[in-house]
Formats: sequence, C-alpha cells, structure tokens
Amino acid sequence: MFKQGLRYLSVGVINTLVGTGTMLILLAMGLSYWPATALGFSLGVLTSFILNRAFTFSYQGETHAAFIRFLLVTLVGYLVAFSLAPLLLSALWSRLSPSFSFVILAVDTNDTQVFHMISALVGTVLYTGMTFVGHRVWTFKKT
Repeated sequence: MFKQGLRYLSVGVINTLVGTGTMLILLAMGLSYWPATALGFSLGVLTSFILNRAFTFSYQGETHAAFIRFLLVTLVGYLVAFSLAPLLLSALWSRLSPSFSFVILAVDTNDTQVFHMISALVGTVLYTGMTFVGHRVWTFKKT
C-alpha cells in the first residue's frame, strides 16, 4: 500500500501540473478566468483518472462506471476535506498556541487570509488522504 500511496502522490503532482499549466496557458492566451480554470481543472481531473486507473490502481474494470465513481469520490472528498479543514485548524490553533507561542508570534492569527491559506493546505492533506482511500476501496475496487 505504501508504493501505491507514492504512485497516487506522483499522479497528484502530474495532474496538478497539467491542470494548473493548462489554466495559466489559456489565461496567457487571453481566455477569460472561468473558462480557463474550468478547462484546466477538467483536464487535471481527466489526467488524474487516466493515470490513477492505469498506474496507481491497475484497474481493469468497466471505465464509465469507474469514472462516475471517481467524480463522486473527488467531489465528496473536496467538500468534506475543505469544510473540515478550517474547523480542525481553529480547534488545533487554540490548543497549540500556548505551546508554540514562538511560531504563533510570527503569524498574525487574526489575519483571515493567512488562516484561509493554512486551511487550504490542511484541506489538501485531508483531501489527498480521503480520496486515496475512497478510490482504493470504491472507485478502483478489485472485483
């Protein structure tokens, strides 16, 4: 499972580069924000599905049904992870701040933008773990 997790992370880096790269290229070509980000995101998701199906999980089952499951796991993982992240961060922040006052002093804890940035990082970690498990046990389940 460790090697599979590393492959999953590698695919994540690749699909992030593909999706973000596409967004930036389309924006540089003059395409407006929403179409550029929608196309880039879609290409990243498609890349993720193709590579995870073949490389990470070596899935030989029916593609259409697996793609629907993939989209559902991706959507639910996104909603749950990025909803939980700020709640977890708030709880941790209040408990850890006395112990890590030297770190907290360097970060303005009242700065909403900083809080959102850290929440996004926490959400990304949660999302990655949750979707790996979801894809492993449901999307690309061996039959």
